[in-house]
Amino acid sequence: MSRRRRDNEPPVTLFSFQDIITSVSGVLILVTLMMVLDLINRHSSSAATAAPAPVSEALVQDDAHLQSEIETLQAQMDRAQERVRTVSQINFAEIPLLLDKETMRKQALDQEVRDLTASLDTARYAQSQGEARKAQLSQRISQLEKELQQIKSEPANRVTFANREPTDKTPVLVECSHAGVRVKICAEPPRIQSFIDPASVHYASSIRKFKEWTAALSHSKYAFVVLIKPSACAYGPALVGELRDLDYDVGYEPLEEEKDAVF
Repeated sequence: MSRRRRDNEPPVTLFSFQDIITSVSGVLILVTLMMVLDLINRHSSSAATAAPAPVSEALVQDDAHLQSEIETLQAQMDRAQERVRTVSQINFAEIPLLLDKETMRKQALDQEVRDLTASLDTARYAQSQGEARKAQLSQRISQLEKELQQIKSEPANRVTFANREPTDKTPVLVECSHAGVRVKICAEPPRIQSFIDPASVHYASSIRKFKEWTAALSHSKYAFVVLIKPSACAYGPALVGELRDLDYDVGYEPLEEEKDAVF
């Protein structure tokens, strides 16, 4: 009897426990959502109260930048309008004339550049020639200084003759003495030639050799200066006349017997 009653008893179920668990979970989820919403609202309100200053400053900066761009664009537009007005005022029929003028101006400038370049080349060439001439003069001065020292060291009975007048002819010094004739051609380098015959006691052969030598010279290239010693008075003046007859430029000077011309 008792066993049969147990079989008739309702079975044990966990449905109530599941309801409790589900209700508690729902409450927890609801509380969590409310807390999250509250945090979000708090964060939004704090951000809303703190952000206005930076946002407004950024807007001011953007506004200033945009205003600057607007002014730049306005200036560009003004320049473009000015160019348009300038182009509209151009007479296109005059463009070929303007091009011709500019071409002629360019050609004149090119010619001026060529002239200046040629002048510069000429100046450089003249400078190089001047330096070469300076070197030649320095060499000549050194040579003259050596000759001067040599002249100073010569004995006191020597006489020096200098050609003071510029000429395109080569001077020829002729010393006439009782022994005969000596000649110095004042060229570069100087040449000395003696027509004195040591074996002869008379000057006749020396004069003959001198005349043969002068006959072969060019009267347009040489000029004679005859130095006559007292012992050569017998033939010296006549020799001067014969040189003049040959159409030479001739000058003469007396020379003391005891002195010698510096050759």
